[in-house]
Amino acid sequence: MGAVTTRHSRHTGATQPPKTREWAAKPRLGLAGTAGGRTNVTPLRATVGPGFTINLMKNGRRVVRLAPGMYRITVSDRSSFHNFKLEKSRGGAFERTVTSVPFTGTRTITVRLTADRWEYYCVPHEGTMEGHFTVGTGG
Repeated sequence: MGAVTTRHSRHTGATQPPKTREWAAKPRLGLAGTAGGRTNVTPLRATVGPGFTINLMKNGRRVVRLAPGMYRITVSDRSSFHNFKLEKSRGGAFERTVTSVPFTGTRTITVRLTADRWEYYCVPHEGTMEGHFTVGTGG
């Protein structure tokens, strides 16, 4: 970078750096993040009910293993006597009840899934309505 030149303001009489210098510095600040500051978010779909079923899917296939990262989980709750809860089984504390009894409808959450084992289940029927998956290469 060379020496900064200045310009004289007609309105205030003050000396100011040229506007092109101010503008040129701003894009460099925005490049510090990923892809212009945006984070990739992978969509997942979950269903609970209407019978005693609960699923988590990615591109139409049951989730067994995911890479660590950001995920948008859309839960379709089709029963007033079920709910959908997501929990990290090992390696940290995370619990999120996405839908509750007696709610029916759709709810969406965005969550950062970190490495280790995760599970999802219906709290009132946890013994029969549950699933699990691994994030990362372990588990």
